[in-house]
Amino acid sequence: MCHLKFTRFIRNAFIISAAVFLLSACGKNSSPEGRMSIKMESLQKEMDLLKQQNAVVMDSLAKILAELKELKHSVK
Repeated sequence: MCHLKFTRFIRNAFIISAAVFLLSACGKNSSPEGRMSIKMESLQKEMDLLKQQNAVVMDSLAKILAELKELKHSVK
């Protein structure tokens, strides 16, 4: 009788641990599509950051150009 309870316990523990393992293996990182979507999200964030940096640089260049034109006109 005790052996039967222990066998059921082991079987149930195995089923539960297998279910937990299967559920944990179903994340985004478990498939090529999921890994690709993670990489695409990362690249999109980098592109957005570069666009912001580019806008700041272009604004600075426009200010420098305006100052140079002003200096050029004041020298004449």
